[in-house]
Amino acid sequence: MTTQKKSIEEKLNEHPELKEFVLSTLELVDSTEITADEAEEILADRIREYGPKLIEEWAKKKNLQR
Repeated sequence: MTTQKKSIEEKLNEHPELKEFVLSTLELVDSTEITADEAEEILADRIREYGPKLIEEWAKKKNLQR
């Protein structure tokens, strides 16, 4: 029996908030209008803000599997 892995796009489509986070982060990476220091600060803030949401989503999924 073989299982086909989902593409990253399929996985992100299952998690709209995470998808938006990833897309906005990629826009930041592509930006030429800010300095490296500004990009680092913005990204660190976004990760601090979004990190707990990721952990909460993971925990909910784990609880549903029980």
